[in-house]
Amino acid sequence: MKNYFKLFLIKSKSSRIIFFMILFGALCSFSTYAQVKTITGTITDEIGTPLPGANVIETGTLNGTTADFDGKYTIQVEDGASLSCSYIGYKTVVMVVTNQTKVDFQLNPDLQQLDDVVVIGYGSVQKKDLTGSVAILKMDKLTEAPVANFDEALAGRVAGVQVSAGNGEPGSGLDIVIRGG
Repeated sequence: MKNYFKLFLIKSKSSRIIFFMILFGALCSFSTYAQVKTITGTITDEIGTPLPGANVIETGTLNGTTADFDGKYTIQVEDGASLSCSYIGYKTVVMVVTNQTKVDFQLNPDLQQLDDVVVIGYGSVQKKDLTGSVAILKMDKLTEAPVANFDEALAGRVAGVQVSAGNGEPGSGLDIVIRGG
């Protein structure tokens, strides 16, 4: 019986203080770890259609995720965190996570935000703020020319796009260069 209490019979005061500081630190780390939880949910529009690619971000942090093809997402946050859900053309919704592990978002369209929005290769901007060149090539124009594939149909249709044969052999692939890139 004496061996069980041997730990508490530490003679020096400094050794007891160090022991209790280590014990206190270990207990605090367990309580902090237990507060992080996984939140799952679905992001839909006003009629219930999933919104793939919608963003869910823990407000005030860089912790975020994107919804999959079915509008489902998973994110790990601390209890009491607020989640912000956004999607192009929809109003942003913010919800506070309390005791739930499932948070579903329903986004409503923001008609003012959709006014003259241009989606470009690396984001989206309003039309008035666009400082580059944007070209639209409709499918009916591409099908007018008698060509074997899409690459050849693109040649000469869009400014800044060069389509050329890679090595000149029949049936070889084409090189597409957009504005020197």
